[in-house]
Amino acid sequence: MNIETWWDDAEIAAPIDTVWALAVDVIAWPSWHEYTTNVSADGPMGQGKTFVWAIEGLEMTMTVAEVWEHNRIVCGSIDHEGTTGIHEWTFQPLPLGVRVERRAYFWGPAIERDPEGMACLIAFFKDRWLDDLQVQAEPTTAGQ
Repeated sequence: MNIETWWDDAEIAAPIDTVWALAVDVIAWPSWHEYTTNVSADGPMGQGKTFVWAIEGLEMTMTVAEVWEHNRIVCGSIDHEGTTGIHEWTFQPLPLGVRVERRAYFWGPAIERDPEGMACLIAFFKDRWLDDLQVQAEPTTAGQ
């Protein structure tokens, strides 16, 4: 079995409350993440809650396994083919903001069929999510 592992991080110059609020408000993700086309949820993010995350037509049903406020989120996902993933976000306060780390692990039919292609696709969408989170969270310097 192939397991695709992905990791990235960003130092975001914004208060942890701001970054955390953006991360846990999954319904709002399409308003700031360019490639998220739709999210539906059965309530606010919390342990045992589910949400469906659509990225450019690929839908994943996510189940929240852990939420430690201002610290960590862990979700499991499955798509229509049975490709499974574990998604982890960690938040570390810094003197001038917060470091957000994202890890993801995927296995199943889509990974077995095209491991290299899926690795590129996963990295692209995950990198963009973190980039877009940073742009949304950081205050603008326009006009200063």
